[in-house]
Amino acid sequence: MKQLEYLLVGEGDTTIVFLNGFRMPFSSWDKVYSEISEQYKVVLYNRHGIGKSKKANVEQDGNAVVEDLRLLLNQLELKPPFIVVGHSLGGIYANLYARKYTDEVAALVLVDSPYPDELIEQESIKPASIFNFLNHSLKSVEKFFDRYKYSEEEEIARTLAQLRKLAPLPDIPVAVVSGVKKMPFIAEKAHALHLQYQKELARMSSQTRQYECFNSGHFPQVTEPGVVVKAIFETLNIANKSTQPIVKAGLG
Repeated sequence: MKQLEYLLVGEGDTTIVFLNGFRMPFSSWDKVYSEISEQYKVVLYNRHGIGKSKKANVEQDGNAVVEDLRLLLNQLELKPPFIVVGHSLGGIYANLYARKYTDEVAALVLVDSPYPDELIEQESIKPASIFNFLNHSLKSVEKFFDRYKYSEEEEIARTLAQLRKLAPLPDIPVAVVSGVKKMPFIAEKAHALHLQYQKELARMSSQTRQYECFNSGHFPQVTEPGVVVKAIFETLNIANKSTQPIVKAGLG
C-alpha cells in the first residue's frame, strides 16, 4: 500500500504484525522486532499521518484502520493467520481485528493496551489519567506531527462502539504485557484503575498470560523490551502448539 510507510523483515511461515500506539512511529518497536525477525517474518508500519505515511482522507476509526492494515498485508502477499502485537491504542485495533476477522489472527500480544471500558471510565477522572499523560507527551513531540482533520483521537468513541458490536474475542492465545510503574502525570486513582483493567484484559481468553513490567510505565517495549520479546515467543509457542524450547529472552 503506497500510502503507508512499512518495514518488512525476516523470514518464515509465520508473520508477526506490530501495531503502534497512539501517534507513535514503528521505530517504537526497535528494541523488540530485530530479535523476533531472526526467526519470523515481521511487518511494522505507520498509520496515516505518522512518519512518511500519507495523511488520511477519510475518518480514521477502528474499522478504517483494520481495513487499511488488511489491504497492506494482502499487497505484501502475506498469508494469515497472523500474530498481532499492539501497544496502547494499537492494542485496541488488534483486538478489533481479531474479533472482526477471526480466521486471520492466531494470537494477540497486548502491550500496556487499555481495556475498552477503561477508556470510558478514565474520561471521568481527567485530567489525572492516561489521557492527560498522552496529551502531555504529545505537546513535547507536537513539532514532529501536523494535526489534521481525520485523526485517530477524534474517532476513539466510534472505535469502541464498533468493538462492542462484535462477538467476544475467540479463545486464542493472548499475552497481556502491563507497565506497572506509575507515571508522574497520572493520579493514583487513574493508575490503580489501569492496573485493575489490565487484570480484566488477562481474562479475555482461557489462554491468556499476563507479564508485569515493574520498571515500566506505558512503554514496556522501550524500557523492558526483553519482557515483550519473551511474551511474543511464548505466545507463538502456544499458538503453534510447538514442542520446541522457548527462545530465551532477557528481561531488560
